[in-house]
Amino acid sequence: MGYDNRDYFRDGSYSAGGSSGFMDGAPTCKRILIATVVIFVLQMFWTRPAELADVQPMIDRIRAQQAELQESNGIQDSHEWLDAIARVGGDPSDTRPIDEYEFDFTQEMLLNGSPNVSIVENWFSLDTDKVVSSGQVWRLITCALCHDRFGIWHIFINMFLLFWFGQSVESTYGSKEFLIFYCVAALVASFAFIGLELFTGQRHGAIGASGAVMAVVCLFTMWNPGYTIRMYFLFPIQIKYLLLFYVLFDIHPVLLALSGTPTYTGVGHAAHLGGLIFGFLYFRNGWQLAPNWNRVASFFGGKENTKRSRNTKTRKQKSNAEPRAIPINSETSSSNPSTHSPNSKVPPPKTAADLRFDAQLDEILKKISDQGQDSLTARERKVLTNASQRYRNRT
Repeated sequence: MGYDNRDYFRDGSYSAGGSSGFMDGAPTCKRILIATVVIFVLQMFWTRPAELADVQPMIDRIRAQQAELQESNGIQDSHEWLDAIARVGGDPSDTRPIDEYEFDFTQEMLLNGSPNVSIVENWFSLDTDKVVSSGQVWRLITCALCHDRFGIWHIFINMFLLFWFGQSVESTYGSKEFLIFYCVAALVASFAFIGLELFTGQRHGAIGASGAVMAVVCLFTMWNPGYTIRMYFLFPIQIKYLLLFYVLFDIHPVLLALSGTPTYTGVGHAAHLGGLIFGFLYFRNGWQLAPNWNRVASFFGGKENTKRSRNTKTRKQKSNAEPRAIPINSETSSSNPSTHSPNSKVPPPKTAADLRFDAQLDEILKKISDQGQDSLTARERKVLTNASQRYRNRT
């Protein structure tokens, strides 16, 4: 049985009769989707005219590229540069000296109908220099809310994958854990992107939720490696192979950049890899982020939160010490008299780790039923041994 078919993997928002509204299932996943779409709309409508400071980084990159080419070809001044361009059959008007180019380019950007600058994107996008030098650390998270406003596919693909796979992941781990996982995945993806830019010295900036979404897809794949997707609604392929393709697709340009070869594809490959690695390690090590978040929140909350938690704990202890009278009818009392006994033991709720373990056990038992016990790997046999010990201890 797949893990998303198990009843106890679903939180209270799931019902056997189906959901009655859009927000009934996996609410955190859908709130992230809604917030991202709202930010996307604001990117389009909350704008201002472009200024010289907005295009200056692009001009600086062009100047640096021209200087590098001039140095590599032994060119000392602009006249030699124009002569070199003419010798290779180029158009000198396209590669004018940088001072002249800077004036014309800026004038074109400001006066000839250049796109307006998105204020939201200007404040939310991932900019390595602004994060490292200016301390604008909020960009590490907010960049995951922005997408390319000049095309629909960037946000559509990311939100489609989030909606398709994020609901199952949230139903497994719970809404709070999923939210923290998504935010930490965005952080890791941003750090990976910044790390590569600091190493190579290139500056391009980044926006998009791809890093965090790839972490969600990776976590889903770890649970369901045999999940089948139909590419273009025609060709079936297991998701584990599709994920492997994306790893190869992202790692190649990153390796090129690390080797010193300038590459710019317009895609944040390093951010994708950061999200994928985090999703894999999260599953592999059985991490739980919510307890750590609670410790951090209580630490920064100070004495007030500590006092509140102590009062809550005291109330719970009093509540447990004084069991409430439960009304029973004759039918329930005759069929199972011990059901409502004050001394009856109520099994503790399953933790996320228990749920993951039970899901693994389900898959192994299904494999034994389909292929026989000889098909088990050493790891799967170890899970069976642990399960035997666990259930023996419970009885």
